Amino acid sequence: MHLFRAARLSGYARLLRIVGVAAIVALAFGAGSIFTAMGTPAPVTYSACLAATNSRLPSYLGGILPNGTLYNVTINSTPRCQQGDTLVTWNQQGPIGPAGPTGQTGTTGPSGPSGVVHDCSISNLYPGINLADCDLSNSDLSGVNLDGANLTGANLMFVNLTGASLLNANLTGALVYGADLTGTDLTHANMTGVGALTAVTWSNTTCPDGSNSDGAGGDCLAHLTP
Repeated sequence: MHLFRAARLSGYARLLRIVGVAAIVALAFGAGSIFTAMGTPAPVTYSACLAATNSRLPSYLGGILPNGTLYNVTINSTPRCQQGDTLVTWNQQGPIGPAGPTGQTGTTGPSGPSGVVHDCSISNLYPGINLADCDLSNSDLSGVNLDGANLTGANLMFVNLTGASLLNANLTGALVYGADLTGTDLTHANMTGVGALTAVTWSNTTCPDGSNSDGAGGDCLAHLTP
């Protein structure tokens, strides 16, 4: 009689352990499916009671639980554990996995708009023209209006700029060796980094700061900043 009861309790305890684990797995996957289907990012917290050595079951179940058995598994709520047992909790979200492989290269985007044609011809000069990096050496630009022109990095060596107007022109980094600036108006011109200023003809030249070369020692070397 006692042997039969012991065997029955032992088998019942194993059954409870299996049922407890199965319930946890079912709850985990079931809850995950529900939250995934609903698109709800709410966290899921599982709780259960961890049986201590010879933990006695509630009276409505009877028997004794083996040490380490989980029972009363709940989701987002606290179960009621027997005295001496341990409340344990865990969540559904695991650690971040490794980065996936690099995706395929996307399709080529549409072509951008066409740029402005850069023309270094001096046949049709006008205020604001873009002559950046153009080779204008030995050109006759006397009397032309190049107000606001972009002459960045241009080669102006031995250019005749007699009587030309370069108000607010940008001559950053331009080369002006041997240029004739007689009567040239350079008011507010940007001459930052202008190179080869030797052998330049300064005569009645309006300097970038508005002074006249004739009254500034014969040149604009000290008056290049507007």
